[in-house]
Amino acid sequence: MKTLPNGQKLRGGFYTHPEIAKFLVNWAVQKPSANVLEPSCGDGVFFKPIIERLSSLGAELSSITNQITAVEL
Repeated sequence: MKTLPNGQKLRGGFYTHPEIAKFLVNWAVQKPSANVLEPSCGDGVFFKPIIERLSSLGAELSSITNQITAVEL
């Protein structure tokens, strides 16, 4: 029997696995001064890897929040 999609799927909600988010962030963020756009925050799975990546590249913790722009409807 085929199951019906839940309300989130019907609205176009698809969620990224945390390990995939980490892989994508490590690939995309290459320097400590990078500005990062998160165009569809959802449940926020990309925030922790973004902060960890910028920090590991040497970004100042006080400036990291200014380097991230996040949008959600």
